[in-house]
Amino acid sequence: MLIILLFNLAQLSAKSPQKTVLWLGTSIPAGCTYPDVSTRNLQMRCINKSVPSSFLSAWVEEQGFDVRCSGLSLTMSCAEKETAFRPYVKSGQLTEEQLDYWKSTSYEKLVQPYLHDVDIVVIDHGYNDNYSVEKLYLAGEERIDWNSRDRSNFIGAFNFLYDLIKRQNPDAIILIGGYFQNTCTIDYFQRGIWVSKVLSWMADRYYLPLLNTWDYTHIPDGYLTDSSDYLNRLNEKYGTSYQKVFPDQEGNITHFQKFCPDGVHPFSDPTGQSDKWLDDIFTSLLKKILCKETPNRH
Repeated sequence: MLIILLFNLAQLSAKSPQKTVLWLGTSIPAGCTYPDVSTRNLQMRCINKSVPSSFLSAWVEEQGFDVRCSGLSLTMSCAEKETAFRPYVKSGQLTEEQLDYWKSTSYEKLVQPYLHDVDIVVIDHGYNDNYSVEKLYLAGEERIDWNSRDRSNFIGAFNFLYDLIKRQNPDAIILIGGYFQNTCTIDYFQRGIWVSKVLSWMADRYYLPLLNTWDYTHIPDGYLTDSSDYLNRLNEKYGTSYQKVFPDQEGNITHFQKFCPDGVHPFSDPTGQSDKWLDDIFTSLLKKILCKETPNRH
């Protein structure tokens, strides 16, 4: 494993020349303001290459084919996407334009062109890799192959991307971006528990800095009292059309849905409160991490 002394981190203070951050992630950092605001607050420049529905793990056929997102793996090459998905173009399930877009979301397009010019790379993934992440969570930390480079699973894909970054820019500091909750258990909201646990294991195993956002949002599990009319009032005020997701028998919504009215994205909150909360958390976490001087190896 490569050993890096994090005296580099001390150099990333406000007194240093402006540093550049490459932010790689899903629709959450693509639509939320925290990548841009948190870096700007620390006098850094952000190149945000997050893509809605993006995931790290290479697509595997047994997971099924979804014309909306099957080809959005960050760790597949353009040629691999061409080979894997050309048959779906020929069958009429996928258009040429869709395949071209999928190719544009490869690491060859979103990562490699920027690596020579960045100081920090944030890998803010996990939520859309739920197929692989759930299996890792259920297997447990001790049963994971931490040296895997098999891109069909989240760990192997992460290691592939880490190696790619370090080959091209050995001095780049890599941070693990954290999902925003690990408390909710209702239906697919529990995905946050899987993601946060696996990311924590990765940070400990690889000695990588972790943006453990979930420890600061503290979104309660369960339902918000007297909230049966909350979305109606929100829709009326802001012209939105949100529907209740998993309401209780009284029609109350979850605390999670107050934070994410569309049931997934914090930026869907038209009040801006969820976005602002994450802006502040990420600013604080980045500042704390970039002032540390601790061993960092992978």
